[in-house]
Amino acid sequence: IDVAGEVLTASLSPAFLTRIVSESTTVNGAINTVTVSLAMNIPLPVGAEITVTGLNSVSEPARISVREGDPGMFGGSAMWGSRTLRLVSAQAIAERHMVSFSFQLQNRVCAQPCGTPVFVNATGGESARVLQLASTELFGTVLGASGHVSWFSKVVHESTRTRESRNNITFALQPNAPMYEGSVVVIEGLVYDPADDRVDIQPCYNCEG
Repeated sequence: IDVAGEVLTASLSPAFLTRIVSESTTVNGAINTVTVSLAMNIPLPVGAEITVTGLNSVSEPARISVREGDPGMFGGSAMWGSRTLRLVSAQAIAERHMVSFSFQLQNRVCAQPCGTPVFVNATGGESARVLQLASTELFGTVLGASGHVSWFSKVVHESTRTRESRNNITFALQPNAPMYEGSVVVIEGLVYDPADDRVDIQPCYNCEG
């Protein structure tokens, strides 16, 4: 008995349906959160390998943390080195399923934007080497840096203008890049009597009142 229809013709090539890369900051030397979003026209098994190349960062080679859109998809980490990020899936990836992951790398210091094209490729891993998604350029520009540290917001408030009264001065500062442990913020122009033992400097985070 003949059955209508054709199967196993394998007429379509494996391909990325979605391939987007974005970043959190362009500030020189800043720690930059890079996010990649992908969808494929084929399913990938557990152990599939996804490789992102062309990442122009000064970060040292290491196993780095990865924040996944699907918890546990890549076991929470990836191998980084030689401008390349390599991930191994701990879960099967369904056809057309949107896969997203974020990781942090340090920007270079560039006088002009110095990003390079970023590419992605994938294989089925040890169990399905025949599955190959060819290296394809991602849409988006990342790790080009060239920006300078500045303040999105810089506001100062005081609690009173009455003479001889205790005055609580509050500074609200929002930088355009993350501030790292050990960073120094210098505030100048405050006039007070250094001999006055009522002066009490109390740094705080998310100050209130």
